Amino acid sequence: MRRFGSLFFKVIFIYLLGVAVLSIPLFIIDFTVNSQMADYLLSNKALFDNKMGISLFNLIGVISVALAIWDGQFVDDVKPTHWSRQNMPK
Repeated sequence: MRRFGSLFFKVIFIYLLGVAVLSIPLFIIDFTVNSQMADYLLSNKALFDNKMGISLFNLIGVISVALAIWDGQFVDDVKPTHWSRQNMPK
């Protein structure tokens, strides 16, 4: 259970880090130019223009977690007895 808890917090941290990398410059530009760009891009109607649409906020968070998985950030969270570790040289 301890391993799951640390993995859960790692995924949440990477999600929020990916969103922050997008949101902070977006809000700075929005504040200096005085536009409503951030409100529109982070609303649910931004990408698919319907009530069930996905926001840019969620899309960037999911992409950042996917990139972290692809990059191998979660490799150390695999148990030593897992089948993927059986044939690895030590």
